Amino acid sequence: MSDTLTELEERVRSGDETVTPEQIEQARTMGRFAELRQEAADRRAAEEAAAKQARERADRIAEARRLLDGHGLDDVAPLYVAARDALSALVAACDGRTEAVGEAARLLATTDGVTAVWDGSTRNAVVEFEPGDRHTALPPGPVVQVLVGRLAEARPDGMAIDYTHSVARKLTPFPRVSPLDEALARREG
Repeated sequence: MSDTLTELEERVRSGDETVTPEQIEQARTMGRFAELRQEAADRRAAEEAAAKQARERADRIAEARRLLDGHGLDDVAPLYVAARDALSALVAACDGRTEAVGEAARLLATTDGVTAVWDGSTRNAVVEFEPGDRHTALPPGPVVQVLVGRLAEARPDGMAIDYTHSVARKLTPFPRVSPLDEALARREG
């Protein structure tokens, strides 16, 4: 109820005969009209706030989608497959090297003038034709361990697995030297 209407009604109660029914009705109508205007303004403000919030939400979603574009699982999957295939090829090459060294060591075990270590295990096989021409088995486990360990150590988080574990910590200690280091240096040098 408006102050004017309350005031007019109190004047009537106090015996003021100059107040007319039209004044009371007009005050009531004006008060209600003012309430409706306020409700309209409140509604408009709420709608504008909701529209602004919806725009900001849409903008944040669009920005998030832009950030994720090119980084989806479908983008990573081919790289995973390529890495898996490359790692499988590396393991196969290591196995091939180990088998070849083992077979050569077995073949040369009793040959004079050649150092060949053959104890029945390809993993321990060694062939040395002359100083500097030495061939050792290349078991894939340590090779992969060094490869992944070096990648993990190169990252500040050690390639975190969760909050308390990392690939670097899981693979530690790993050999700091790989039998492939010399060959890699020649290739990359």
